[in-house]
Amino acid sequence: MATEISLQELARTPGVIGAARWKASQYNTNMAAAPVLVESAGDIDNARAERLVNNAEVAGMSVMGVGMLNKTNNPGDKRNVFPIDSYYINGQDTSMIATFNRVAVLLDNGVDYEVREIIAMMNQIGN
Repeated sequence: MATEISLQELARTPGVIGAARWKASQYNTNMAAAPVLVESAGDIDNARAERLVNNAEVAGMSVMGVGMLNKTNNPGDKRNVFPIDSYYINGQDTSMIATFNRVAVLLDNGVDYEVREIIAMMNQIGN
């Protein structure tokens, strides 16, 4: 298993503007609740980090739902998209990667970075 790294170390990776990690809300009702920001690093303020984790959590639910439906509807099909450990959303100026250990990064598209290397680092963060 790879050595665990810190969110600050991830945020120092070329191309990473900022990073955040979060946890699911703890609630005692059947109502949806926003995720809880645990930590952020890099060149993003708290408000931007909270927007990042909110967006990542909502998009992640959709991605995981598609993966689960695909696996459930045809479990013998080895071409299905499950298991999923991350997803990447490409924008014009910035992009986002989120992993299912609830870590997200905001990326500067003006910098050359390797998506798979960043995802591998994100999966090394204990959360």
